[in-house]
Amino acid sequence: KSILGISRIENTFCNVNLLGILFAYTILIAFYKMLHKKSGFYIPVMLAELALILATQSRKALIVVVMGIVGIYFLYTQKRISVISLIRLIIIIGIVILLMIYLSKFTAFSAVKERFEGLYAMFTGVGTLDGSSMLRKLYIEISMEQFWQHPILGIGMDNARTAIVQSTYRHNTYTHCN
Repeated sequence: KSILGISRIENTFCNVNLLGILFAYTILIAFYKMLHKKSGFYIPVMLAELALILATQSRKALIVVVMGIVGIYFLYTQKRISVISLIRLIIIIGIVILLMIYLSKFTAFSAVKERFEGLYAMFTGVGTLDGSSMLRKLYIEISMEQFWQHPILGIGMDNARTAIVQSTYRHNTYTHCN
């Protein structure tokens, strides 16, 4: 049900963003191995991991996959940086963006698209905030307040979690504004 984009794996089961990032790095390792060994053997692994990322709906994981694949391809295939290689990189990034726009029309990607739209609305004020983005906005406000209260020495490692727990929401998490 989650892989089809109908619902997101709940955080009560595990930290879905952590799972998404682990799946993303697995894709990047498989992509590198595929380039190095010139083998399509890794494509099913990458597709399975992509399905798992869709189930987590982790925006960070999708960004890591897209940027990582472009970066690995660019670094792996280029002996030296030239104007042509930079143009090739821009073309690849453009193709990836167009592919993402095209894929966002499919049901499996619609939930992820909605989460990106909520994140966009949080930063620009244009559009509708989703629940996740509203929480992130609250976390950012709490962490900025803590920063302004303790700008030089901070409040200590992982103490921002305590500040969030003590907030009106009382959610035990990190600040989400790293």
